[in-house]
Amino acid sequence: MSHLRKPQTVRERMPETIVKIIGSKYVRFPVEKPKEFPETIKERNVSHVQEILGGIQDTESLRQSLLTRDRSSRGLLPLSEFQAVCASHGASLTLSTLTPLLEDNVFSDQGNIRWKQVVDLLETEKEKKKATEEKGRGLVDVVKAREIINKFNLIHNLCLSPEKISEALDMFHSGGYILLGPVLHYLKEL
Repeated sequence: MSHLRKPQTVRERMPETIVKIIGSKYVRFPVEKPKEFPETIKERNVSHVQEILGGIQDTESLRQSLLTRDRSSRGLLPLSEFQAVCASHGASLTLSTLTPLLEDNVFSDQGNIRWKQVVDLLETEKEKKKATEEKGRGLVDVVKAREIINKFNLIHNLCLSPEKISEALDMFHSGGYILLGPVLHYLKEL
């Protein structure tokens, strides 16, 4: 069996035209190249935006700087102005790093950058990242915490008033999120 070799896969170029026989005639048709799904392109560009601009911490300051430069108030800036503003916020962008954005009509229009879409994307992705990090640390949204505490109150027959629950949430919350463990311990001790 050692004389048998594995078959090698040969990748041939896709032909540019294909010939079909229709009736007694040979007809040439151009072959359409397979296109990428728009979702794949979008996902790649989203991750690209995060990669090149993710280091900018203060997205609100970036938004204000871009807004001041946008004289037309259409959310569009020439490439050079967009690069200058991003550079002033610590993100050095070259033409090659911006090329994928310029090729995507979500982020560009006739060579101009749709800066509002870029900043909105950055802010959304930072919201998601922050929420994921906070969940990993045991932090819960205050509304969700209130629901959990109400269930905790019923299960353990603590007879806590809504005022006591609100007071505890006010004591332990930080920026819309709350560390649930200490709150539950505090309420159980009441």
